[in-house]
Amino acid sequence: MATSTSFICSLCQEDDETKTAVTWCPECEVFLCSECQKHHGRSKMSKHHQVMSVHDYQNLPKSMLNIKNNCEDHDLRALEKQKTEAISRVHIMRRSINDHLDKFEESLLNDIRSEFTNLQDTIGNLKSEIDNKTDQIEEKRRDFSKMVQFSTDLQIYFGLHELEKVLKQEEQYIQDLKSADNLREKNMIFDCFDLESTVRGTTALGKL
Repeated sequence: MATSTSFICSLCQEDDETKTAVTWCPECEVFLCSECQKHHGRSKMSKHHQVMSVHDYQNLPKSMLNIKNNCEDHDLRALEKQKTEAISRVHIMRRSINDHLDKFEESLLNDIRSEFTNLQDTIGNLKSEIDNKTDQIEEKRRDFSKMVQFSTDLQIYFGLHELEKVLKQEEQYIQDLKSADNLREKNMIFDCFDLESTVRGTTALGKL
């Protein structure tokens, strides 16, 4: 059986130094000299590793010494690569979702602006039309006042007959406005997507 002096510190050997190992770390699978063992015990990555003396290592069954922490048939670095690729896909998906939401937001804002402009135009046109009708009625009222003052009874009679026809026309105009709901309050209506459903759908894409 080999003696402890036949084992060299693995870490020092990487620096082309030869120091006698005093312990073995089964998790790191390295021999450690007394100095390297101190650093090994202070490192956050290895301070909880259970090391054994070289003497105890020599007394381990040969079958245990042949057991490796890393699988010899599979490169465990593949997991790290898979993790990096998965993170990259998530970032790409995030950018794609952001682009889609930005375009959707711009489309909604354009629809809102267009609907607002259309309603403004409709209300403005209706107001102008009503103002014109009001001016016409006021003009007829002034004409009738003058006619009462300066016209004969026969002229007044025919004038009243003409005024009655105008009033009936304007009354019909008002009824038409009411029946068409043109005098009701105007509301903006636009469709928006269900954000909660979209978030749930997006979350489902990331399930493994």
